[in-house]
Amino acid sequence: MKESLENARVVVLGCGSILHGDDVFGSLVVDALGRGPALPVDVECIDAGTGGPRLVNLLGARLRPPALIVVDTAMLGKPAGTVTVLRSHRVPGQVSGQTTHGMRLADELSAYPGPCYLVLCEPRHLSAGKSPSAQVYGAVADACDWVRSLLEEARA
Repeated sequence: MKESLENARVVVLGCGSILHGDDVFGSLVVDALGRGPALPVDVECIDAGTGGPRLVNLLGARLRPPALIVVDTAMLGKPAGTVTVLRSHRVPGQVSGQTTHGMRLADELSAYPGPCYLVLCEPRHLSAGKSPSAQVYGAVADACDWVRSLLEEARA
């Protein structure tokens, strides 16, 4: 995988835990992208599990793919299943909130050396042992559409 990461123009990083209900969102999206129409050869999708923050730091410090798309859940005070997209170069003022994996949104957007996009879903529940909610399952297709659109933007 390291060689494919070194050649990737865009890395899609899905964060999530299968053990905590809606927290699995990023993993569901990466899985759906892998089952959908083929992605460009210079795009690498990684199911990061709960290691997302460490991988973002590693990617930014060492491998430096030109663009990064992080897919995760975040509590932003919106209805469950709402997909929010943030772009590092278009975020006005201070972004508040953090993903459910401890990534502070403003820090992640400003710290990555290239374009960084966050595709975030508002969770309904993060309870241990629960299945993902219908709202989060329903948001997977929307998030995949967003990721494909952002891939075109990032590769332009």
